[in-house]
Amino acid sequence: MATNYPGALDALANPSATDSLDTPGVEHDVQHANANDAIEALQKNAVLALVYASGAYPTRPAGVNVCHFFGPVQPTGWQAGDLWTDNS
Repeated sequence: MATNYPGALDALANPSATDSLDTPGVEHDVQHANANDAIEALQKNAVLALVYASGAYPTRPAGVNVCHFFGPVQPTGWQAGDLWTDNS
């Protein structure tokens, strides 16, 4: 199953203590694949907070889609979806 996130929440099945590794609906390898897909989707859609007191903002890490900047000066180099909070 590919993840539905962020368009919708995934319905993940939890195995019980009596399930074996190949119990239909909660196969062990499928559980890992589903969890990995969900984690990757979260990483792609997470907002990174960059906080600074003076000087230049820290560099945006590769692969980060959205940043929330916290600092006394409005940042340059904005991307769609970025936010800024004046913390002076």
